[in-house]
Amino acid sequence: MGICLISTDESADTFRTLFRGIQQWASAVNN
Repeated sequence: MGICLISTDESADTFRTLFRGIQQWASAVNN
């Protein structure tokens, strides 16, 4: 999944935090 629409550092940080939360949620569901 590649998202190239993010240009500002603030948006990139927000996306990273959101993506990390999704990863944690996915692992919790899988377990």
